Amino acid sequence: NTLTDNNTVTSAAGKVTYTAEDASDFVEANSESLSITNAAQVGLTHGGTGGMYVAGWIYLEALDSGTNSYIFCKADNSTATAWEYMLRWENSSNAFQFYVYDASPGYKLATVSDASFEFNRWTFIEFWVTAATSIGMSVNRGTDNVTAFTSPLITGTLPIRLGDESGASGGGFWDGRMASFVFCNSKPTDAERNSLYNRGFGCDYSDKPTLSSATYVSWWELTEASGSRADSHGTNTLTDNNTVTGAAGVVYDEVAPAGGGTTSSTLGLMGIIQ
Repeated sequence: NTLTDNNTVTSAAGKVTYTAEDASDFVEANSESLSITNAAQVGLTHGGTGGMYVAGWIYLEALDSGTNSYIFCKADNSTATAWEYMLRWENSSNAFQFYVYDASPGYKLATVSDASFEFNRWTFIEFWVTAATSIGMSVNRGTDNVTAFTSPLITGTLPIRLGDESGASGGGFWDGRMASFVFCNSKPTDAERNSLYNRGFGCDYSDKPTLSSATYVSWWELTEASGSRADSHGTNTLTDNNTVTGAAGVVYDEVAPAGGGTTSSTLGLMGIIQ
């Protein structure tokens, strides 16, 4: 089905113009993770009364040989009173799980099913605590799964770990990649979240959207080949545990305007699928 050129249709740069930046590549068998001690953290907490939002890109290649695959944690599964928050993939429920702990203590839980999740594919995940009212989570800018709470939350003193839980017990290591994680001190608006998601292409720190309802605390590109991972916005540098290497990451596109629309009138890569 060759298309005829009428009156000289020329060409210009198309939509897919960026190559993938590197991402941090975690290997479960090597017990790899990235971390920062509590003493070195600046602003990476919900403060006990809420006010926290985290978003980033994950790429799961295999399930942990145990029961869970940990993503972003300030919690120790073996010491309940030390928990603050934890995001993980839970094998038994076949779903992402986001936990926080209250002063009782008792679980406060939001879940999202795996309906929009696939192995070996980049997935945008968000989780948040709103000021003393609720916690929530969303995958690929889908439905917001929200759970309300009323009692104060524990503010823990454990390290933050990407790719493992925070405690000394270890286990549940992530097997796959992570890229471009951002931490804010409150939940952005839906339009601002759309800009971070950027139609599924993501954005890096240099193109970060302006947030009116939240303030950036940290932004980790996770593009280093190995070693410590720099905080592009703040001072929360992540330590490399057991040599997390680099691999192909998210293909970033130009940042979408508020509302998630397009930013270019250039047309390219058109096709019809039956």
